Amino acid sequence: MTEPLRHQGTLTALGVDGFGFIAPDRHAGEIWVRPRSVGHRATLREGQRVEYAIAFGTLGIEAADVRPVDARRP
Repeated sequence: MTEPLRHQGTLTALGVDGFGFIAPDRHAGEIWVRPRSVGHRATLREGQRVEYAIAFGTLGIEAADVRPVDARRP
């Protein structure tokens, strides 16, 4: 099974509840992040570079399997 297409961006906002937004590198707007979308038990912070897959949730497009760029799998 192939891994979904990965995108990169910057985490622009992250609340204490784990919800936030990513500013994608390749297009305008922001991508919604839910706490359950953070992969591999990563700890994220605002301003951090991240990579993610796109998913379609109940509120529309959102990030999935979000992880820091420096924590990529080999």
